[in-house]
Amino acid sequence: MPAIYRLGNPTCSKRDDQLAIYALSQPERMDATILYPTMEGQAREARIELHDPVYGTGRAHVVLRPVNLIHLEQLITGERNVGAGLAPARSFAKWLAFGKD
Repeated sequence: MPAIYRLGNPTCSKRDDQLAIYALSQPERMDATILYPTMEGQAREARIELHDPVYGTGRAHVVLRPVNLIHLEQLITGERNVGAGLAPARSFAKWLAFGKD
């Protein structure tokens, strides 16, 4: 279940407000995706749902998507799945850009 964030909430940080404004600046029904580097192999995508403070309806989503630098390096240098060619790298790039949908 995504976290629910309310813009201007005093318990949230200024960085959270910046994420909210970024998400709300996207076209309607579009996810604002932020890629972040990590070395943690277990890092997973997280979604933050922003709600309209008056009506309580969903207004925007921020998707925080990890970029595993070790996996990326292996794809670039070809140390993984040498026989598979570029397919694993293309699949990873597609996931970074569009997620699993």
